[in-house]
Amino acid sequence: METKKITSNDYLVSQWSGGLTTQLLIAPPDAVYQPGNFDYRISSATIEIEESDFTPLPGYQRIILPLQGKLLLTNHTSGEEVELDQFQTYEFSGSDKISSHQPCTDFNIIYKESLKSDLIKITKQSPNIEIESNNDYYLHAVENISFSMRVNHEEERWTLAQGQGLWIRQSLTNESATLIFDAQDSQNALIALLAKIEYK
Repeated sequence: METKKITSNDYLVSQWSGGLTTQLLIAPPDAVYQPGNFDYRISSATIEIEESDFTPLPGYQRIILPLQGKLLLTNHTSGEEVELDQFQTYEFSGSDKISSHQPCTDFNIIYKESLKSDLIKITKQSPNIEIESNNDYYLHAVENISFSMRVNHEEERWTLAQGQGLWIRQSLTNESATLIFDAQDSQNALIALLAKIEYK
């Protein structure tokens, strides 16, 4: 199993038509953010103007959610009007024509149609999560968090500051790995997002 802690030193910040986008992770690591050049990309973007158009990405699927504020979207391809409260997700094709209508900060997963992705919301009461073989994972800290990773009965402690992440690649089939989150109190507040990328 491979792991890497992702901090601000690893981020790639760039301008897009609606604000700033921060690339947290791209795979493979030497890929360029252009259609067909990467397997998946995880990012956070600010939408700073009242209306903006998303970059079309044919051949990819997307999952998006607002980290701060409310996200209002129009899917001109399907005719949907989408209103997302904080941490609500919306999945759509990268080839769909999408426009946004309100400033916010969002979290994005973009992945090839040949892959499969899921976004797991981690709360203070989340159960342990098994790390499955032939999958990549990216754990994004919504607030400062502490947790353990158990690999073949040995535990390692991790801490992530808000906005930092942990990339995990599990390519071994004979290795058992589990994420164990600290149950901090009785509240069920969201503390992290776990993006799972499955190589089908």
